[in-house]
Amino acid sequence: MQDLYLKFPDQGTAEALLYDQVASEFDAEGNVLAYEPRPKFMNIDVLGILYEGGEWDAEGNEIVAPVALDGWHVNIRLMPGEDAAALTPFLVTPSQPRRVWA
Repeated sequence: MQDLYLKFPDQGTAEALLYDQVASEFDAEGNVLAYEPRPKFMNIDVLGILYEGGEWDAEGNEIVAPVALDGWHVNIRLMPGEDAAALTPFLVTPSQPRRVWA
């Protein structure tokens, strides 16, 4: 097993690399009516957009807005036999990951 921390430019790029679109619904003639995503990896943890900072008062009212960080963030626990070569350009090494695999 190997844990990968990934930062994609956007959600669409991440989904295109992490999921295959598989036909899931057909009409009577066998034409595809719908597709559904099928993960290419067993363990995908989507964090999405990450934020830093922000301040709230005791009632939960926002005083200072948090700032969105660039990118769409995903963690993967790579299992034996899974090929992550296409993900190499998106690898990052956070000093303090927001979430880790237990």
